[in-house]
Amino acid sequence: MRLWNKIRKILTAERLLWCGATVLLAMVFLVIGLTAPSFPGFEERETLKVVYQDADSESDITSSSEIAANNAELNGKIPLNSATKEQLMMISGIGETYAQRIIDYRDEIGGFTDLLQLKNVKGIGDVRYEEWSVYFTLD
Repeated sequence: MRLWNKIRKILTAERLLWCGATVLLAMVFLVIGLTAPSFPGFEERETLKVVYQDADSESDITSSSEIAANNAELNGKIPLNSATKEQLMMISGIGETYAQRIIDYRDEIGGFTDLLQLKNVKGIGDVRYEEWSVYFTLD
């Protein structure tokens, strides 16, 4: 009997209502997430790269023509042995650090002779190689 009294004190109507509402809300978000259509214009598993500018940055915001040129370049393949840091950074997942590592390694070995050499760059393993190699070609 004492156990039942303790349970009744813990499970007040207000707490049950909040728990029920939380579970219901979680189920709604789950259903919406599972049934929501993808963004129009994007294929499944395609990544969306978000470009932003720091408030302290003094450079001009990238114009739409520059963005279009960058996207056109990504539709083709980037030449690995002559790519600039900025070109490398256009690939989703490659930031300043990885771009610089790729350039440093390229300079160290005198140019890539095989795309598999990307795996020799610090931090690039099988997974990153598989993601990024499709964007590169040798000169």
